[in-house]
Amino acid sequence: MAFETFTKVNRKSGSAEPAISVSKNGMLGINQACREQYLPKAEAVQLLFDAKSKRIGVRPVPPETEHTYKLRPLKGGGFQVTAISFLRHYEIEQARTKKYPATWDETEKVVVVKLPAK
Repeated sequence: MAFETFTKVNRKSGSAEPAISVSKNGMLGINQACREQYLPKAEAVQLLFDAKSKRIGVRPVPPETEHTYKLRPLKGGGFQVTAISFLRHYEIEQARTKKYPATWDETEKVVVVKLPAK
């Protein structure tokens, strides 16, 4: 049997594709790719929910806008938003951390995450 050498893959943000994670501790994690592509200058966001289509929306807004959440930088890239009340209010499952692809809705000017049907 021949050995092969493990070559460590060094990825700062963990993913080259835009994604948002819903964590078990009530945070929304916005990866660096999502931040760079969809929220490059945002300091704050509004959290939105479409119950019919089971979608989370993250809309960039000026920090002085009502009902905003501050984007907090994470070590190694990306950002997080404290979303405990939001997740509980809309009964969004957070038993374990899950990552979802993120897309941009140009009409609504919002980052969109489609949640799986229950």
